Amino acid sequence: MAALRNLLDSFPTRRGNGASGVNFFEVEGAPSPEAARDILVLRGLQRALDLLAGDQFAAAYGRSTNQNDYRWGKLHRITLQHPLLGDPYTIPAAGGFAHLTPALPGIARAGGWEVVDASNHAGLPGSPQDGTFQDGAARRFVGELMPGGVRGFQIIPGGQSGVLGNPFMPACWGAG
Repeated sequence: MAALRNLLDSFPTRRGNGASGVNFFEVEGAPSPEAARDILVLRGLQRALDLLAGDQFAAAYGRSTNQNDYRWGKLHRITLQHPLLGDPYTIPAAGGFAHLTPALPGIARAGGWEVVDASNHAGLPGSPQDGTFQDGAARRFVGELMPGGVRGFQIIPGGQSGVLGNPFMPACWGAG
């Protein structure tokens, strides 16, 4: 993505040529470099939309061509497996939640590839099952460099103790 962004950002001066001199926006018969760039970008978009409306993503999107139906949470879902007992102690069921649908197990989640709420699945799903995950970040840390040192804050899911009301529970979870 960074390389593509660089090619698009530098297009006014480099005209689609990378640092190696290779033209990455070459289309036979295109009347101009701008037209070649636009043809390739629109072809890529059309292929992505065709894929989302096709059989591979039918469980999530029902072969819809309406872009309003393409919700990230239908692909990016979490299931928290109990490490020893499995079902029925696995979330969503054990937490009182329902699966998104029978064909799409798990709970819809934000986040994904290259974001703060990253999870452990492959970057770009090739099917509705490729975006599911079973765990995520176990700690968050924010640090601020100051003249007198570092001011830092961290949170661990469930708090230091994991016991509601315990003084080692983070304040944002209701304990003081």
